[in-house]
Amino acid sequence: MAVGAVTAAVFSYLRLHRIKAAWNSGLTAEGRCVRTYVVTTVWRRGHQRSSSSELRHVYEFTGPDGEQRRFEEDGSATVFEGDPVVVRYPHGRPDRATALPPGDRRVKARAAVQIGFCAFFTLVSLAVAGIFFTVAQGMSDINKERKHIPTVPDNRPEEGPTGLPALPTPPSMPALPPMPTDLPAGPTDMPPLPSGFPTLPPPR
Repeated sequence: MAVGAVTAAVFSYLRLHRIKAAWNSGLTAEGRCVRTYVVTTVWRRGHQRSSSSELRHVYEFTGPDGEQRRFEEDGSATVFEGDPVVVRYPHGRPDRATALPPGDRRVKARAAVQIGFCAFFTLVSLAVAGIFFTVAQGMSDINKERKHIPTVPDNRPEEGPTGLPALPTPPSMPALPPMPTDLPAGPTDMPPLPSGFPTLPPPR
């Protein structure tokens, strides 16, 4: 964007310089306006629409070599088709002729506005680009610092399957004493069961 603005500013300056060179050369020729038309430029910004119109003139004159030449440029709204005009051009450059009168304030004002706008737009573009590169450089430095941070060993206890610290292993239980083998025998003088007492059927 900045390059485009600089190019437009240079073009406006060169156009003003060429017109001044034609004014100061002192070379003139009789010409006439052969055509007028309006050029409308439309800009769209989202749903907004703006336009500007410019009146263009086509002039014809006879060069120093006797050749009929034509050129077009913006001009005054008081010049109509068929009107005679005075054409001025630099020495040896009839292709850079102009029908604008010397010292036309509209030409100087238009060039000044165009150059000023292009300069302002260039400064804004450079400022935005500077901010963007500064932020990008800062983010790059932060990423580099993160990559060089030393890792600290993790001394925390190992986590269990539920995310809680694992419990310590309980101590082993002492061995039980052996069972005594010299237990006393049971009584042997138990009375017999009465007759008719139901008994369990023998196993099959």
